[in-house]
Amino acid sequence: AALATGPPMNLSEIRYVNHADGDYVIIGRYEQENDNRCYVPNTIFEIPNGVGFKKATSLQLGDHVQSSGGKSLRVAFCHVHPRQNRNLVSLITPQAELVVTHDHRVVVPGGNTIASNLTVGDLVCVGDRMQSLAKVLPFTLNTEVVEIRFDPDDPVQTRLAPRWGMLTLGAPQPWVDIPLGPEGPNYIEPRDDEATQPLLSPRARSV
Repeated sequence: AALATGPPMNLSEIRYVNHADGDYVIIGRYEQENDNRCYVPNTIFEIPNGVGFKKATSLQLGDHVQSSGGKSLRVAFCHVHPRQNRNLVSLITPQAELVVTHDHRVVVPGGNTIASNLTVGDLVCVGDRMQSLAKVLPFTLNTEVVEIRFDPDDPVQTRLAPRWGMLTLGAPQPWVDIPLGPEGPNYIEPRDDEATQPLLSPRARSV
């Protein structure tokens, strides 16, 4: 998993509200994020305490994800932006692949940079080590994106959940179970590469 962070949280307004009892509260409003530095919908994040993973589209305000350092980060802002053409970048190393918007922040040695600044051979953080980018593929896709801000603003390991899984089968049984009636008995016939003597199933019972 590559390390990435959400967009920075810039305050555009701070207001002080005085109460009659002399107390007061401070209300801050974050500025609108125009570039939508975002994750694609199938991005997944690790949940603290070994609970598992949660997709970006399933996160809600107040949820927690685990930082790369093992800390619990609160989801301070989460918004799914509607489908439209987006400038995305696919970042691929020997052990990780990540797709983010072109202006999303990615952790590099000594700090962070936006995805579109990265080129093949640049170092990025993958797990607890640095790896060189083998491919950097800018592309445009009509898609939703998810804008997420974490508190505190620490890096998180960011993964992509595959859309489809490859179909497989388990190891074959060494016999063929053939029912001789609706309630048994069952006739057990070994496969060609197993024993040659057919058996009656020990679970079988007469009609």
